[in-house]
Amino acid sequence: MTFDIPFRNRSRTPRILMSAALLLGALVARSQVSTATLSGTVEDGRGHVVAGATVTLTDETKVYTRTATTNMDGFFSFTAIPPSTYVVAIKMQGFGSFTEHNIHLSPGDGRALSLVQLEVGESKETVTVTATVSGVPLNTGTLATTISAADLEKLSTQGRDATELLKILPGFAINSQGASNSTYDPSIVTPQGATLNGSYVSNGTGRESFAAQLDGADITAPGGYQSVTINNDMITETQVVTSNFTADMASGPTVMDSVTKSGTKDFHGSLYTYARTYQLNSIDWLAGYLKQAKAPDRYIFPGATFGGPVLIPGTNFNRDKRFTFFVGAQDYAQKNIFAYGSAASALVHALVPTAAMRNGDFSATQLQAYLGPQYGTSTYNNITHVPTLAKDGTTLVNGQIPSSYIDAGGQALINLMPLPNTATTSGGFNYVTQNLVNSDVWELVGRVDYAISPKNSFFARFVMEKSKNYLPQTQYSAPSGSMGGFNTEGGLSVKPEDYSGVLNYTTQFNSTFVNEFFGWVTHAYSPFLPNQPSLLTAAGVHYPY
Repeated sequence: MTFDIPFRNRSRTPRILMSAALLLGALVARSQVSTATLSGTVEDGRGHVVAGATVTLTDETKVYTRTATTNMDGFFSFTAIPPSTYVVAIKMQGFGSFTEHNIHLSPGDGRALSLVQLEVGESKETVTVTATVSGVPLNTGTLATTISAADLEKLSTQGRDATELLKILPGFAINSQGASNSTYDPSIVTPQGATLNGSYVSNGTGRESFAAQLDGADITAPGGYQSVTINNDMITETQVVTSNFTADMASGPTVMDSVTKSGTKDFHGSLYTYARTYQLNSIDWLAGYLKQAKAPDRYIFPGATFGGPVLIPGTNFNRDKRFTFFVGAQDYAQKNIFAYGSAASALVHALVPTAAMRNGDFSATQLQAYLGPQYGTSTYNNITHVPTLAKDGTTLVNGQIPSSYIDAGGQALINLMPLPNTATTSGGFNYVTQNLVNSDVWELVGRVDYAISPKNSFFARFVMEKSKNYLPQTQYSAPSGSMGGFNTEGGLSVKPEDYSGVLNYTTQFNSTFVNEFFGWVTHAYSPFLPNQPSLLTAAGVHYPY
């Protein structure tokens, strides 16, 4: 059995809502698979089943061990197994022993061993088999692809986020995001990763059909994006399920489930830095087309990992080294990157009044300079006429509006717009720029595993991610329209704080009855704060009323 206690919160006042959501979340229970199943039938050399054989399952770190006994049909089964690479050893009095190595199990795997045979003879005789990587599984209809630890280590990624590797899987395509082609840019690390608004789609499914999981816990926040970064250096593998889901998988139709690294009986660690600089890049095509300079972007991703047995010097605590830990941390420092994650999203263009128009000059000459190739077209027909009368009926000469007729409040609002920086283009814009911003994302991953006994095991995992990102425009209500848009005075900063935690306790009552308790919590909090609040007040914009 698996009990899943989900909790999600996305709020500007998380303390109050967190308490309420925990009370509600405790009432929800559903199954969730982050473990695997291994089974087989033991026979002798003549094809007769062998009952009562002892089957021992040990992971490659020799920390996790389970035992089972074959039944009257020679059958054995291990359920709720943590994803890892295992060794199976089988012994029976009067027979030689059997050992199979390199049995790799991924999240949700259900694997059956074949050709498990014990030869009649001395127990000192051992048959050793090395498992090979299997092709299409024959004992399940689920269609899934596993990105292994070797893949994560050898495949090149730009942003150190495992979701970037979705692009190499069969059936996946980059979602163009419509006519703007503001597609996902893997070189920029964001908490959302490649899952934001369906940056990748699988086998013709919808844009927002993707779910991300970490150790079986749902990390898909409201809005359809992952709440924490799935760091390549802190996971052992990731499995992507795209079809024929089992009944215990509630999400879909595309689910990516990753497994964090665990400690071993020996101490291991790493210290590393990934860096990129704009001198090695070509200019983005869209930026070049719009005659924008190449972005002087820089990326520095320092990080460290460390793991091993939990020891207390001078004591015998954990002397068998079955209680292990793993911890990893990484910083994603990014300078002068495209705002909102892509060159298209960072583009700002608008049709803004000229300096002369702001002072009342609406002559034919100014209107022609203002509209450029669009002058006289039906699109802007309502503003191509030179004004001839003031609001009180006074005749205006050559479209010149005296300052006494200009509303001070309206002029204050118009002055918030930038001045033209280019001649009006055929697209109808005379102001074009790209927003380049700074971003800093910091992530911490911690995990402990405890093989309490051959029948009881426990693990807990915690991820904390904090970031600070600059936003040039007001979130969800940026000034935009048919004439384009422009930045908010002073801009905004978003400072997400995201957490994910998992608890798992597995008890094997006997060879056929295993209980797995599984609980998880995910918390996503993203406050949007103005950088200079005073600029957004009436006094800040010099509004007189």
